[in-house]
Amino acid sequence: MQSNQIYISTLKTAIQKALTKNLPLILNDVVEYLEKHDFEVKQRKRRTKTKSLQKKTQACLNLNTKPLQISEFSDDGKEKIKKKFDNKVKGIEICLDGKNTKHCGKEGHWLEEKMGIEHNAKNKPDIHGYEMKKHSKGKITLGDYSASEYAFSKKNKRKIINEINNWTNEKEVLSRNDYIKMFGNPNPKKNNRHSWSGRCVPTYNTWNPNGQILIVNDNNDIVAYYSFSKDTREIKDEFPEFLRRDDIVIALWKSEKMKPHIDSKFNQKGFFICKKIGSTYEKICFGKPFNFVHFIEGIKTKKIIFDSGMYYGNMRNYSQFRGGPTFWDELIIEEY
Repeated sequence: MQSNQIYISTLKTAIQKALTKNLPLILNDVVEYLEKHDFEVKQRKRRTKTKSLQKKTQACLNLNTKPLQISEFSDDGKEKIKKKFDNKVKGIEICLDGKNTKHCGKEGHWLEEKMGIEHNAKNKPDIHGYEMKKHSKGKITLGDYSASEYAFSKKNKRKIINEINNWTNEKEVLSRNDYIKMFGNPNPKKNNRHSWSGRCVPTYNTWNPNGQILIVNDNNDIVAYYSFSKDTREIKDEFPEFLRRDDIVIALWKSEKMKPHIDSKFNQKGFFICKKIGSTYEKICFGKPFNFVHFIEGIKTKKIIFDSGMYYGNMRNYSQFRGGPTFWDELIIEEY
């Protein structure tokens, strides 16, 4: 019998007994009803809770998932990195004996040695699924990524640029030194040695005095353009005819090339940055993983820049992409 039916029945009985003025019996019936009704409510709640639990249990069983292991919640690699940092790097004087003191990456190599990382150009994270970075007050390098094609690329390696610029390998010939001289600047501190570096390097969505700009197209390719009309330098009057026009592609990074670089390095477990306080490393910060799409967004928001260091006398292209403090800080999730 439902609770409302019990209530009505008890009420009718109470009225009948009230008519006979038998008050003790009325009170006795009311107490008995309340005790019984309260018990039924408790029983009904208990049955409802039990059925709900049974449904949830069955739903979990239907998922047919494997039992979760402790290793899925822990990160043994991170703990090993922290331990190595504490034992080999933290608070230890940086010794550069035997290293090329003129080489700007000498301290980074010291740090790699201490952390047990072999200096290599492999397209994978440095250690235990993490990419290691050395803290800098300025920008931190994501990687040195030569373009898929440059305007000086040799035959059979300049296909896309030829197609876009309507060039051929026979008529529009440009050597690497010509490229650096025409699109770069001389450095008075280096005996006017030319380099494609510094203020002449194209930046995203802004034309520079050398008539260059960096854009990201619909395919997420990174493209460097040169326009003769936007070049403010007098040297442009010496350019060959095929460079005396606008919207010439001078470098191109295909997304098919860049995506594996970024995803393989940074989209595994993430990265960590070793930070100095004074003259020694004292902190280690872990950042979450990011992918190629996030990298492209960093370029569009100018949190990542193209920082070329190409110069006369060195065949390495030095086509580096660097992230500013904001880019890295927004990804940091732990600090020790």
